[in-house]
Amino acid sequence: MDKYAVIVGQGRSGTNWLLDLFNLSEETYSRNEPHELDSSPISEFDSHRVVVRAQQKILNDKWDEVIRQVGIRMSAIAPWITTRKSYFNLSKFLYMSVRSNKFRRVLSLYFKAFKADEWLMPSWAVKNIEWTKVLRVFKFVQSPGWADFLLNCRRDVHVFHIVRQPGGFLNSWRNRYLSTEENQKVLKNNLCRLHEISRESKYWSDLFGDIDSLGLIESELWYWYYANETIYQAGAGKSNYSLIMYEELASNPVKVLRELYSKIGLNLSESIEGSVVSGAKNSKAISGSWRKKLTTTEIELCEMFTEKANSSFYS
Repeated sequence: MDKYAVIVGQGRSGTNWLLDLFNLSEETYSRNEPHELDSSPISEFDSHRVVVRAQQKILNDKWDEVIRQVGIRMSAIAPWITTRKSYFNLSKFLYMSVRSNKFRRVLSLYFKAFKADEWLMPSWAVKNIEWTKVLRVFKFVQSPGWADFLLNCRRDVHVFHIVRQPGGFLNSWRNRYLSTEENQKVLKNNLCRLHEISRESKYWSDLFGDIDSLGLIESELWYWYYANETIYQAGAGKSNYSLIMYEELASNPVKVLRELYSKIGLNLSESIEGSVVSGAKNSKAISGSWRKKLTTTEIELCEMFTEKANSSFYS
């Protein structure tokens, strides 16, 4: 694997969209959240994903080999390949057989490799020379610790950091995640996460204040602020860092994507432009709809965190 780039952000609406946009290029192979897969080797670094650890020996020693392994695998949550790829050998039917969870369950009866939630890309599925040279794009969410490491210790890796206005993030998080989870359990996990950050960093401990007094929404917004600020402070002013505002991407998708593609040597063709315009038709309206869906108290909290972020990553 010659090269790769990384998408990071707090929340899935922006990161999912950005991964889909990079996946439109025939010169990319996209991996979606391998850290969520039990069988992925990258789970070895999970203790460094959220918190920026003072001791990073395991990342320095093992990251390059592990990310190489992750870059030659497929998974049950991979973005579908719907456009031509320069490295791909499979017909649509064979690709569906390997990628579809239903077909894969049948294949797993005969091939052990397909039993896991992540597996090696079959060698017969790709053109070997092109496969080794293709640009891998990895999407990691809630991973400021990894982003900090890459921005400081792997300067040849481009990190794309997408940020959504806290109101839009909160509305999406509530609809996408909170609707399926028990509130008290989420609050408990949120507070544990903030306590873990505080144990590693006095700076953040002082900013958080009395963590146990925080409610569900405020604790989530504090993590939104921590994650984005941590990534921004690690990347600001560096050539391998790009900060993307979700709202700007929604307003000018082709212009923004052309700039992002150029950062990693990709060409934005007319056909890709057409797909971008078609896929972004409702994004601008959606990006500003959160004010109609949040309570007055929630909006006030979002405005408070917007003000905190205005001096750095949300300007």
